[in-house]
Amino acid sequence: MTSGTWRRSSRPSPGTTRTIRSPSTDRCPTTSRRWTAARTGCIAFADDYGFIPVQEGIVPLVRDAVDQLAAHGATVDELDLHLEEVTETFFTVSRGYGAFGSGPMPYVSTPEFDELRRRPGNVERLCDYTRLAILPAPPTTREVYAHAMDQRAELLRRFDEIFEDHDVLITPTMHVTAPVASSGWQMPYDDAWMGTPFTGIVNLLAHTAATYPVGLLRGLPVGLHVIARPWDEATALRVCRSLERLQPWTERPPGFSS
Repeated sequence: MTSGTWRRSSRPSPGTTRTIRSPSTDRCPTTSRRWTAARTGCIAFADDYGFIPVQEGIVPLVRDAVDQLAAHGATVDELDLHLEEVTETFFTVSRGYGAFGSGPMPYVSTPEFDELRRRPGNVERLCDYTRLAILPAPPTTREVYAHAMDQRAELLRRFDEIFEDHDVLITPTMHVTAPVASSGWQMPYDDAWMGTPFTGIVNLLAHTAATYPVGLLRGLPVGLHVIARPWDEATALRVCRSLERLQPWTERPPGFSS
């Protein structure tokens, strides 16, 4: 077995005063061909992007899985990554897309699904978040939308910088475990992201991502989020395959129905 390493690396936002040890000067090889049954490549790891309130217990499960990859040859850089204006950027781009029609759609939909959820009988059954999503969006100006697109471009630049030196970026998939569903159709989450700030950023930037289960927290599943370059599904899936071999998830946990 080839042993890898964990390294601390810093990519702080402008104005950040927190400091940690600078990364070593050697650069990680960045080729998806390294991700095979016997060899792994270079991983960037970020636990909260500097603004996501991750539920206690989730990060240790994700970190343990990354430790498995490091123990089998991967090099891991733990990034002190602080992203700014992410929430505002995501929702402004979402609102402005229909009005100004530039840039990628920050979420996936189809005309058929849109028509189905707009039927009067179905609207009443939607959670508050989805009901609001199909109503006329709050107005935004071209200037506000342009600023959001500039922020998106800055986020893209920062992610491009990460992928210059790394094969993948790993984070938690969700920052909370699944909440208890109410008896009605009220939104069970207490945040606008509905538990998806990590995956929402990938949608905003049109990168590639996959998720792999890494354990249970108080009986509920926790996922590890593998982010790769756009169109690089092969690398994301190879990382998941490596995890599957090192940390198999083959049986349904007790209490989960089929």
